[in-house]
Amino acid sequence: MAVSADLKAVQPEAAAFESQSDGVFDMMKDLKDKMAEEKSTLETEEMNAQHAFEMMAQSLNNQIRKDIEQRTDKASTKKQKSRIPQWRKVICQTPQR
Repeated sequence: MAVSADLKAVQPEAAAFESQSDGVFDMMKDLKDKMAEEKSTLETEEMNAQHAFEMMAQSLNNQIRKDIEQRTDKASTKKQKSRIPQWRKVICQTPQR
């Protein structure tokens, strides 16, 4: 019986071990919640940044399209003005009496 008394004295108490592990589990749960919240925040920021980028790209594309149309219109108008009929050029160059 002396041996079993010695074994009981050497074994740690189960309740003390369980109370320490509860703290680790709580800490891990808190970290999980914190990481989930941080992930959600970062995903929201990323979506907002992506949306802002797409809006800026659309605005720039619209501006480019508008500028090309204006340039084409100007070139067309200039080309039409340069096509003055030959008889008008002759009349304008004839010296006045």
